[in-house]
This record gives sequence, structure tokens and C-alpha cells, in this order.
Amino acid sequence: HARKRCTIAIQLVTRPRILFVDELTTGLGTAAANLVMSAIRRCTDEMGLITVATIHQPSKLIWDAFDDLLLLVKGGKLVYMGEIGDNSEKVIGHFSKLCGHDPPPQVNSADFVLRAVDSVPVDEAVRAFVDSDMRNSLLAALESDEHITTAKENAESIRKAVTDTQRGKSMWKEVLLLAKRHLL
Repeated sequence: HARKRCTIAIQLVTRPRILFVDELTTGLGTAAANLVMSAIRRCTDEMGLITVATIHQPSKLIWDAFDDLLLLVKGGKLVYMGEIGDNSEKVIGHFSKLCGHDPPPQVNSADFVLRAVDSVPVDEAVRAFVDSDMRNSLLAALESDEHITTAKENAESIRKAVTDTQRGKSMWKEVLLLAKRHLL
């Protein structure tokens, strides 16, 4: 897990506005996964980052570190996008309606959500989100001028940061840096 933390740390040194981490806990034990996730959460909070992470079967501790959820099912179909809520209340509310029952006491919210999605046909899960108030409020927010202006400003600043980063290092310097890192 040291290599995973090192890779994430290298990305953080560049002070990105958005940090993308793909399956950051895959192959790690519970303690190591929790350690990596808590470090990501601290960095996200302290640096004001937007962090986008893909994760499979999160533990309760890892699940609780997330603010929002975008859940896709087979075929890349969207079945949920929005806040998780305090004590997972928003996401649990949505999926309780979908499957017709509340989660058992002490169940991991992530497990309940995945079981709820598995308990109904995919199209029904997709339709439940499409018909939800949450989706309608997301669409309304996207259509407002304020959000579009902010998105355009953010996109321009990200483009500028990428251009500045690309100009800053030659390919050979990057190859040398990566070779040294790999040897370490």
C-alpha cells in the first residue's frame, strides 16, 4: 500500500483542483484501506479539493468518508447521484423506497444500497432515480445561470493549470522522475 500512498502523494504535490483516484482501496486490507481513505479525506478537506473516487464494496468507515454518491449499474446506467446525507439518510431513503423496506439495524449502508439495487430489475432502479425529486433538483441546478457560469470559470482555470503544468516539465525530466520513483 506504500506505492498507492506514494502515487496519491505525488498527485497532491501538484495541488490539483480535482483529484481522481481509481479503486484506491483495491488489494488493501481493512486497516490499510481505512488509512488511505482517511488521508485522502484529510487532504480533500485541508486543500479544498474535489475528490472523485471509484470504489467497490466500501466498509462503513470508508463509506462515511464520502459526501456524495454517483452509483452506476451494469451498462453504465445511472441509478443514483446526490448527497449521501447525515448517517446516510438521503441515500437510504431513496433505496428504501426502491426495494420497499428499511435496512436492518447495524447494516453497512453501502451493503444495503447494493442489495437494494440487486433486488429489482435494472430498468426499475434507473426509473426510480429518473422520477426522483433529487434528479429534478440536480437538473434545475445545472440549468441555472449561476452554476453554468461557475462551471465555465472552473473549466477555464483547470485548462490553465493543465497548460501551466505541461509547460513546466520536459518529457525527459518526467521520465527521470518516474524512473527514480519506481526504483525507490
